Amino acid sequence: MRGGHVMTGFRGIISLCLGLTLSPIAFAQDIPKRSINPNILSGGINAQDLERLSDLDMQRAFSGRTMHGVYKNPRERSGSQFFSEDFLKDGSTLYKEGDISDTGMWSTRNDRLCFDYSGPLSGNISCFAVYRIGTCYYSYSTNEILNGKPLIPNAWSVKSKLDGDLSTCEDLMS
Repeated sequence: MRGGHVMTGFRGIISLCLGLTLSPIAFAQDIPKRSINPNILSGGINAQDLERLSDLDMQRAFSGRTMHGVYKNPRERSGSQFFSEDFLKDGSTLYKEGDISDTGMWSTRNDRLCFDYSGPLSGNISCFAVYRIGTCYYSYSTNEILNGKPLIPNAWSVKSKLDGDLSTCEDLMS
């Protein structure tokens, strides 16, 4: 009989341990979704607020304008996070980042904004998916997009505004 009690006691301890281990998982699953703020994980950007720009949207917004922006991370090549880019109506572009300047071409392809530079930034054509919230533009690597939205809304590469627009971007300085 004593062996039976030991076995029951052992099973009780195992059950208690498993219950304590699994209870946080069960608790997390019991939290209603409406009480979890998606902005906590997205750095303040709600994916549902991001409006994806089409080729035509980008052409209308950028052609003949100057963009001022900030990279999420400082650029190794210049040590700067800030840049400006002139989008000339003929498709050419003038880019400035720290002490680096370059010229090239800008275009839109399959709802992506693409750049092909001819000087120090020359190499592969770079393309980005561009989204807008108010007057703030967010550019993402096209590899980070799923079902038309960024996988991680706060994983933008560039945050920018157009010259002359009142900025709705938080902490954008140039």
